[in-house]
Amino acid sequence: MKKPKILERNLLRPLLDFLDLVQARGDLVYLRFHPVKPVSKGDKIIFTPVRATQKGVADVIILPKYNPPRALAVEVKATGKKQSEDQIEWQKEWEATGSVYMVMDSTERLDFIIKLLSR
Repeated sequence: MKKPKILERNLLRPLLDFLDLVQARGDLVYLRFHPVKPVSKGDKIIFTPVRATQKGVADVIILPKYNPPRALAVEVKATGKKQSEDQIEWQKEWEATGSVYMVMDSTERLDFIIKLLSR
């Protein structure tokens, strides 16, 4: 059976809602990255990178306060979408620090992250 297509925003929104609650409880700190800026081009708005060094950065960085603390980077993707070359390169750099990186492209992955952070 083919999995239904889920849009990125429909995965990101519940993740951020959950992280807001856990952060309010004092169990973690998280950062939402969106390293682009809107630029008006006539009647259109386009998004351009803020800094070249931020190309490929994960959508969310989570810093849990439990021991041992391990930073978690989460790249959110619509079902069936793949990481860009910049994202793959950033993932390699992130993992080289000993931190964890996950691609969240399904409700099963969302559930896994919630369970992981619900200690």
